[in-house]
Amino acid sequence: MAVSITKVVVAPPAVEVLSSFLVCAALLLVEVQVELLSRLPWYIIGVNNYNNQMAFLTMIFLCLAFVFSPSYVAVSRGAFNNPTVYALRGLLGEVSVFASVVGAFASILGHVLAFGALAYATTAYPAYFPGMTALSAVVPAGSLRDATLAETAVATSNFVFAGLAPGIFPTALLPMLGSAFYVATAVAEGCAYSCGYMNPATVIASHVVMGDATSQEAIHAMAPYVLGSALGCLSVWFMVKFLLPEPKSAKKAKAQGKAAARGVSLARERAAAMERAKSMAKSSSKKKAQ
Repeated sequence: MAVSITKVVVAPPAVEVLSSFLVCAALLLVEVQVELLSRLPWYIIGVNNYNNQMAFLTMIFLCLAFVFSPSYVAVSRGAFNNPTVYALRGLLGEVSVFASVVGAFASILGHVLAFGALAYATTAYPAYFPGMTALSAVVPAGSLRDATLAETAVATSNFVFAGLAPGIFPTALLPMLGSAFYVATAVAEGCAYSCGYMNPATVIASHVVMGDATSQEAIHAMAPYVLGSALGCLSVWFMVKFLLPEPKSAKKAKAQGKAAARGVSLARERAAAMERAKSMAKSSSKKKAQ
């Protein structure tokens, strides 16, 4: 039996656009953050070999941990910053289809604006963005099949972890654990096929800003990220609807609801029977009087 579904309040479209803009920009600027960190005097604390790759992963982890934190969630009014999350919430019935579609498009718009702003700024003022490589359209390293499967695996595993973690770990650790799990899946994928974006908005934005989002090559490049996210959503939806047991609290609530409904039905039947009996009694007394 499927688990019970809790409705989720989504952020207004304007807030989603702004939040997606900030999150996308922060992640695109990780290279700058890594470069600036490398300029610190690490030798003072005995670090002589600054590892750019480890610093890159650390900054991705910190950025996502902040985005997942209760503070940012409250400020952004629960913005998802990812159309894939809106798709999954819509499939699960946690938000309406209309709200999920609007939210997804708002998130994509925010990513397009962020990618476009940084593409312009890094080209016009490169000195202010040390260590940052020129932005370009995202293209998967693997074939359509392999990249799609990689994105599906990353999306599914992260969604499953996000669903199970609250029942296993303390609430205070969830933002860091969610961020760490995503980084771990991205490292495991190792950019061998798709780089595990788990967010087609970034990929779509890169092609829109670079001026080619409709050619056959662009569609072929974006397809694994869209299809992988969609398949990840569908796999999680299937697990939630058909494989996971229903919580005891939900079963109890349903049982109480059914019992109350039966009680109301019986009360109505008794009231109807009493009315029929009274009607028959009145009819009988009238006949006797006649």
